[in-house]
Amino acid sequence: MHNSHVPDIDDELSGIDFSQHLPYPTKLFSKLNNDQRKIFEKLLNKKPGENFVIEKELSGIIRPFKGFMQSPLTYSEILKKITDQCGIRTTNTDVKKIEEEILIFKFRENFEKLSPEEKEKFQKELNKVLEEKNLEGSQLASLGTVGALALAEISGMGLFIMASTFVGGLTSLFGLTLPFAFYTGMSSFLAFVTGPVGWAVGIGALAYSLRNDNFESISKKFKATLNASRSLVKGNYELATIIVIQICANRLLLNQEKTQEIEHLVSLVEKEKERKKEINSKADIVEIQLRRIQEEKRILDQELQALLTSINNSEKSITQLKSKMI
Repeated sequence: MHNSHVPDIDDELSGIDFSQHLPYPTKLFSKLNNDQRKIFEKLLNKKPGENFVIEKELSGIIRPFKGFMQSPLTYSEILKKITDQCGIRTTNTDVKKIEEEILIFKFRENFEKLSPEEKEKFQKELNKVLEEKNLEGSQLASLGTVGALALAEISGMGLFIMASTFVGGLTSLFGLTLPFAFYTGMSSFLAFVTGPVGWAVGIGALAYSLRNDNFESISKKFKATLNASRSLVKGNYELATIIVIQICANRLLLNQEKTQEIEHLVSLVEKEKERKKEINSKADIVEIQLRRIQEEKRILDQELQALLTSINNSEKSITQLKSKMI
């Protein structure tokens, strides 16, 4: 007979998080929600819910003619090619640290494309946020934006702010706003919208975007279109860099969520530890009081026993004396 108490193997495995054993960055993609995943579906020109292997996709993006007849690069090799292309000299071997170097490089590059007025405005808003995080205002004023964020990194805020910027969450998180020029600085128009595969769609979108532009703007956009067509032959490092930045940014933001959860739990544990100390202290006092009461009870019990013995002896004597009466 089947034993109804024997656990099913599916039940035994249901509590195990197998994603923890996946290699990075595959592990990250297993943690993304639908909205976060849509970013990558858009950048990779994928259908909603379509599966993909990020290393294979990135290999195809940076290799000529999408790397046909070539084995996919490892994620480490992909990052090495991107850092070489960007001129980033790194001694790091940890792929996550290399990602962060690319993120910082691109933030610095995009920020430098802003006008002096835009830079000043963002700097002031950034300083307000960092001062709220107990970073000294006088230091921030002399450092500049990237320097301020480097200082903020000491308190764990710098990379988080950069990551939030690149996923468009900066306004909601910190109340900061960046000009649209910052975000368009991440990529050429066509590469960001469709990638080299979507030329037909891109050309239509480009034509629509040109309707109110001046000659200089039109020239820049057509140049971007030409660059996108060249990327099919040379590899689209610009798009690959955006994707790596998004990988890094989403990792940092997800880890920040976990960090905040951990900090909340640590705070809760500390409060519970304090409460535990209070209860232990009260319990010790009660224990001392209990011991004193028990000692008092022991003494009273002894006195009571002595009285009972004396009463019994007296009653016996009374009985004996009564029996002797004439």
